[in-house]
Amino acid sequence: MTLVLALLSRWPGVSAVQAAAQSEAPEPGVAEASAAEPADDEQAAEAAVAFAPDALITVHRITSTPRGKALRTYGRVIAHPAATFDVNAYLSGQIGEIFARTGDLVRAGDVVAALESPDFVLTQRSYLELLANEERLSILREEGRLPNYLKDARENLRWWGMSDQEITDLTDKKKVVHRLLVRSPQDGIVTDVLVQPGQVVNAGDKTMQNFVVLGKPVVRMVATGKPLQLEIYVPADALGGVRAGSTVVELTDGRGVPAVPVTDVLSELNKESGLARAVADLGAESHHFVLGEVVPVAVRQPAQNGIWVPRSAVLRQGPEPVVFVRSAPGEFRRRVLRVTNTADGWVAVGNVAVGEDVVTGGKMILEGAYRMRGGRSSSDHH
Repeated sequence: MTLVLALLSRWPGVSAVQAAAQSEAPEPGVAEASAAEPADDEQAAEAAVAFAPDALITVHRITSTPRGKALRTYGRVIAHPAATFDVNAYLSGQIGEIFARTGDLVRAGDVVAALESPDFVLTQRSYLELLANEERLSILREEGRLPNYLKDARENLRWWGMSDQEITDLTDKKKVVHRLLVRSPQDGIVTDVLVQPGQVVNAGDKTMQNFVVLGKPVVRMVATGKPLQLEIYVPADALGGVRAGSTVVELTDGRGVPAVPVTDVLSELNKESGLARAVADLGAESHHFVLGEVVPVAVRQPAQNGIWVPRSAVLRQGPEPVVFVRSAPGEFRRRVLRVTNTADGWVAVGNVAVGEDVVTGGKMILEGAYRMRGGRSSSDHH
């Protein structure tokens, strides 16, 4: 500090006595309070000038580069709604066994559950009794209805969920299927098991007389190879700046995944956390992620035009932010900022021009020189 004051004492406008007085002041606010305020505008403008060697000062030249805000938060990888599907049981009965667990990779045709139903068994036995009733078959044959009748009976068994091979075995070998196997219609990952062994399920009526088919979900799955989504959690006070289509989400964990746009904003707040949600489609980047993974993200709003000053240039000696702007070599003017907006590491201001140099390093040196020339910070006025 002694070296800095010595340099300042040799600079225009700063006397050795003033520099020494500044170095011996026990408290910054005490000596300043006794300084006389500038008598008029000319004197105030002169007092707002501070001098220091350029070698001690670092500046940033102001440009018109747009700046944007970024909200640091986190998100969770979820399935795209179009990729989620239920594997349903279309037969009322009792769950005999579950063959799938959460997280299992299931291929199309794999069995996920077995269902037992007395009505299903009764339907098969009724079909066998028909085939064994020669008198009934003869009447149907004479009426010309036998082919259609047998076709409808087999179709009824298919509606119950029997395969063609099982129907053939029933017809030729009298082999009754006691457990109906529930199979996955496509490849996917099991996310939820919705029933338990021994549970009775009501899947609706699936007889030939009544085609009301409701179905009962047995497991819920996410189809493999489908795009994933990122569910982002947003504080309520920042929700207004998050807009579908114009706000992008960047991962901040270093894996180098490109930013993706927000596709939907859900304004309903979670009662426990007080957070709202936004959703971004991961699309072609889905292969970088695992379903259910939690990742740190930055929600970046569109860049806004304006005159942006780096936060490193802003000095706060009181409630009003100030900067020092270079007006000539070794000469810097202290300026109270009119802040209009903020962004990551930047503030938008209304009274700094493009092309001006603002001080980012050495602000306290200039503030000391300003005080020694009779200047007062906004914190000195009460």
